[in-house]
Order: sequence, then structure tokens, then C-alpha cells
Amino acid sequence: MEEGAYEQLVVNPDINDDLNNDSDNPSKTSSINGNYITLPDSSSRAGNDFQVSLQRARSRHLTVEVPLLLVALSLSILGTLRSEYLRERVATDVYHVNVSMNDSNSCGGNTSSVEDDIQATTSTWLLYLGAIQAIPGLFMAIILGSVSDRLGRKPALALCVTGLLINTVFNIVVIYFHFPIPAFIPGDLIGGLCGGLALLLSTSAAYVCDVTSAKMRTFRIVVVETVLFVGYGIGQIALGFTLQYSADPTLNKYLLPLWISLGCAVASLVYILLPWLLIETVDRRQVVGKGSQISKVLVGIYQLIKENTNQRRRKVLGYAVIMMFGVFVVQSSAQVFVVYSLGEPFCLGPLDVSFVSVTSVISGSVGMIVGGAVLPRLFSDNWILQFSLLNSMLTCLITGFATTKTVLYISSALSLIKNLSFPMIRSQLSKVSAQHEKGLMLAFIGCMDGLSAFLSPLISNSIYSKTLYFYPPFVFFFLAVLQIIPCIITAFLQYSQRNSYTQLVNDNSEKEN
Repeated sequence: MEEGAYEQLVVNPDINDDLNNDSDNPSKTSSINGNYITLPDSSSRAGNDFQVSLQRARSRHLTVEVPLLLVALSLSILGTLRSEYLRERVATDVYHVNVSMNDSNSCGGNTSSVEDDIQATTSTWLLYLGAIQAIPGLFMAIILGSVSDRLGRKPALALCVTGLLINTVFNIVVIYFHFPIPAFIPGDLIGGLCGGLALLLSTSAAYVCDVTSAKMRTFRIVVVETVLFVGYGIGQIALGFTLQYSADPTLNKYLLPLWISLGCAVASLVYILLPWLLIETVDRRQVVGKGSQISKVLVGIYQLIKENTNQRRRKVLGYAVIMMFGVFVVQSSAQVFVVYSLGEPFCLGPLDVSFVSVTSVISGSVGMIVGGAVLPRLFSDNWILQFSLLNSMLTCLITGFATTKTVLYISSALSLIKNLSFPMIRSQLSKVSAQHEKGLMLAFIGCMDGLSAFLSPLISNSIYSKTLYFYPPFVFFFLAVLQIIPCIITAFLQYSQRNSYTQLVNDNSEKEN
């Protein structure tokens, strides 16, 4: 004890009273001379720890790209395998025709009428199963995406992957035990209830927004979506080779690719859950209020539309409609293409289908990376949107006019920037949203994505099955004409945004990145 300290305590009782009054305050410790030393409390220490973790996440070049690549590979195998399996299953069980996927010329041995019936029935089943997954995903994507603004990005990502994992297990069980085709329904329903691909993309984009500055955001989102397409390409190659060279002539040959899909889903989930691999970017301590999450989402959506600073409402609604039409055309053409190419006059085998798809993936990936890095230096964002939409229209027209396998390859190779519009739209909307609503804004766009995912199998497969008997490529010309609508909306936005606009909120965190 310092000299004279005891006498000071006895002579000055006020100091003693202060000590007693603050004895319950752990953030203050009195020195012996009566002065207070403020110590950091637990909340401030937790805040400092979170900022340190956030800076670690911002310093990493790879974040959500790794689990997204694994999920894309898994989804690619699952989606294409489903189309090929259902076609063979329908032909065998319903029409008693052998159309083994190992024989690329099998479709030529059937009469045209039977082949058309097989494709129409397969398309109808794909329509039902796609709708069952898309309907719940339409609502869950925006609800869970908004919740991720408060509870974190990692829980939303983990839920998406868990739904995919469960759906893959259902597919394995159905194929192994040869259950009826309706047995696929529970797996698709669970996958939709977990948010599906729409929630995965919106949450991944929100994570990138959390760790990047406004200047670097567009390119990073382009990279994220490019990773998605690369994963799809790898999945196509893996599926094509395993089916083409499978020694099993039965339907059990589809099990090996599904086990690969399941392994990728498990690896992605492990990567997301491990805290030192994927770092959380949302401070959960900031959660306030307990009310209904759905009511908060509805209020948040209302605020997104109500806010009109710097004509934001026009941009939000315009880009949302463009996203809907763009996703609808791209997804519809991809869904119909698999069944269309398996039939006459192409009669492609699984390896050929994979190579055509991989050609499109490679072309699109190169176009997105190069286009995302070069085109913004030469053109405005809306001009890039126009180029992307026109490229999508061109590929649909070429596919519709195709009569040989070579033309299909040309169509796939020319699809350079048809997917570039999607990261551009997500980036632009993230820049006109406040920090606390980025997840909701991107989930709102994810909802538009999900709505298109719901409508595309309903409309495109229905059109294809109805027009298959008199003109099979009609659906591709329909999609090309439909792409005119987003082109007109983009032109309107170009005219109304002749002067450059700024962000709604100038976040200090984005400046620091």
C-alpha cells in the first residue's frame, strides 16, 4: 500500500462510500486514491473480437466460393441426372422401350410417335417436381435471407446445403429401391423448404457485400457466380463419364454419380460450419426486438419499395423485373435443352450432353470473368445488361434453328455473357441499399429468382410438351422473343439514369475496405 493511503481512506469517508456504491460495477475498479480506472466490459470485448474476425474475413481471397463450388457440382449432377433417369424410367416402365443412356443412338430405333410421347411424359414429370421444390423456395428464400441480416450468413448457408443433402439422400433411396417416381416429391419439398438455390446465391452475394468495398463488389459477385458455373461444368463432366462408361446396364448406374453429389454436399456443409474456414460476418449481438420474423420481413420489403431516395424505387422494381425475365429464359432453355437434345434428330448420349453443357459453362465462365473485368471500363452497367440479354436471345435462336450436333456446340460456345446480367443486377442493388438491409435486398432479388425458377418449369416444359408433336424447337423461339421485354425495360432505365447515381447510404465500413 502506498504511503499515506490508509490515512486518506480514514480521513475522507466519501471515497469509501464511492467504493461501496460501485462495488457491483465490474467495469470500474477504484484505485487506492479514489480515482476510477475503466476496464473494458464483456460486450466491448466481444465487439472488438467481432471486428477482428470481420477484418480476417475481408482479408481473405476465398470465402463462400469454396462451398458454393461444391454445391454447384452437387446440383449439376443431381439436376441433369434427374432428367436422364426419368426419361429412361418413363420409357421402360410406361412405354416398355429400351432407351439406355449408354447408347447414343437408342432414340433412333424408336418410332417418332413413341419418342415424342416419352419426351412429353418426362417433361411433365420434370415440371411437377420442379414446381414442388420452387414453390416453398419462393417464400423461404426471402424470409431466411432477411433473417440472415440479424442471425448471420452461415446459418442460412448451412440450411441450404442441408436441404440439398437430404434431397440427394432421397434420390439415392428412390433409385436404389426402385420406388415409384412420386417418391422423389418429399426430397424436393424439403430442398425447397430449406431455401434452395435462390437462398444460396442471395446469401453468398450478401456475404461478399459484407467483406468487400463498393468498388470491388461487382467483380467479386461476378467471381462468385462464375464459380457456380464452373461447378456446374465439373459436375457435367463427372456425370457424363460415369454414365457413359458404366458397366451396369440397369438403372443402378445412376447411383455412383449421386454418391459423388452427396459427398460434395457433405464437404460443403463441413466447410460452412467450421468457424476457422468460413468466418461469420454478421454481429448477432446487434439483434434487437423479438417479434415475428415474418412481420419484420414484410415491413422490410415495404421499406425497400417505399424508399425512393435518388429514384431508388424505379431501379429496384426495374432490375427485379429484368432479373425475373433473364433467369426465366436462361433456366427454361437449360431445362428443355437436356430432354430436347436426347431426342431426334440429335439423339445425344450422356457424354455428348455433358460436353455440350461444359462448352456452355466454359464459354460463360470466361465471358463472365473477362467481361466483368473489361466491359465496365468501356460501357455503363445498363449497356452491359443489354449485351447480356441480347446474347441470351442469340443462343436461343441458334438452338432453335439447329439440326445437327455441331450447331448445338456453336450455340453453347457463343453463350459468352448471357449470365453476366445476374451479378450486375445484384451488385447494383447492393449499392443502393443500406448496410442493415443488404441481405433483405439481395433476398428480395433471390425471391424474384425463385419466382422465375417456379415459373420456368411450369411454362417452358408445358410449351415444349404441347408443341413437341408439330414443332419441337418452338419453345426456344418463344424464349428469344420473350427476352425483348427486359431489353425494353433496360432501355428505359438507361434513359432515366442518364446522370450517374450514388449509393443510398455511404457506409463507413465500405470506405475502409
